[in-house]
Amino acid sequence: MPAILVMIAMSAACLGAFPGAAGAMAAKTATVAKAGASKPVTAAVPPSGKPASAEAPQGCAVPAILSLLGEGDFGKALMEAESCKGTREYARLKGQSFHGLFQADSAVFYLRQAMANGQDDAVKVTLAEALIWKKETKEALRLLESVQDKGTPSYYKAMAARYEAERKFPKALEMYDKALSMEKVSFGTRFRKAMLLSWMKKLDASVSLYTELIDSPGTPPSFKSRCVIRRAEVRSWNHEMDKAAAELTALLAKEPANGEAHLQLGQVLEWQGKYKDAKGQYRDALVADPESAAAKAKLEELLWVK
Repeated sequence: MPAILVMIAMSAACLGAFPGAAGAMAAKTATVAKAGASKPVTAAVPPSGKPASAEAPQGCAVPAILSLLGEGDFGKALMEAESCKGTREYARLKGQSFHGLFQADSAVFYLRQAMANGQDDAVKVTLAEALIWKKETKEALRLLESVQDKGTPSYYKAMAARYEAERKFPKALEMYDKALSMEKVSFGTRFRKAMLLSWMKKLDASVSLYTELIDSPGTPPSFKSRCVIRRAEVRSWNHEMDKAAAELTALLAKEPANGEAHLQLGQVLEWQGKYKDAKGQYRDALVADPESAAAKAKLEELLWVK
């Protein structure tokens, strides 16, 4: 299998659902592409005839959660959003948090509810982008066309996702750069730009951008871990297998239950011909996430390894 196709498949898997052209290509060329978007989490929907309260309950700090979203700390925002259950803002906060975590199915699930509470541009753009990740392009494009302000960072990022889906990578890169020129906090956008650069075979530039994110004191810890995994992935594509394996091993020493890190280390070891060790990492990935389709697929491929 051509190296670039394996590269795109492994990288795109981190989004839960393959975004754009990379996903379409990867789904045809790598078993790991069987991994799908995360299942939507069931929301607490108010009984019929009883709309969600407009008043925030005690402990629901919407401005603080929006600040977490702006800082890229999506995992913490997701947890804090639970304190707002039963309010009009709940679905929006949950949807935006899942969107930031690249969990397309759950993002769409909540953002559709948020749309019922008011069709503002921010919700439209975020929902459109998540739909593009799920390859529901027609609906996404209709939403983007209805956006009033087409000069925001969120709109540019949604358009970048669209161009990725159309395999117009240079145009996608242009959109990310426009968004970055306007954003004060840009962890998520730089992460996605680094991924796009890797798909464009600009591996050194991709590694450099991931390193910049890892070294930045303001990057949330969970986000740094994701950057370490993706940087190690790109290093392996650039034939720096030992360095990639060392970085993933160091991360797992701190986060032994990080299934994504186990999965990526398994792939590096497999490429090195260390099949038994790779199989062990895939097993650990499955322990960390028993529903990981990617880990199951990789273990099936290595059934012959004793």
